[in-house]
Amino acid sequence: MRVGSRSSAYAYDADGDRVAASIGGVQTVYLPGGTELSLTGGQVTATRIYTYQGTTIARRTAGTGGNRLAWQWSDGAGSD
Repeated sequence: MRVGSRSSAYAYDADGDRVAASIGGVQTVYLPGGTELSLTGGQVTATRIYTYQGTTIARRTAGTGGNRLAWQWSDGAGSD
């Protein structure tokens, strides 16, 4: 798909799960267990997504700029 000068492409496995994406020059591979590897301008960033009962609760990102852990939560209404 192309919107203006940005393009995107996606790849899915036989079960319909996304396994790779290319969006605006960033290539991302989705690995089992909630790990993503992204390549941007020659630099690789790894992101691990932690879930509890099907809901994302945290993301840990590691790259050349260091490591970062971000917690996520929803309110009682289910909004983020």
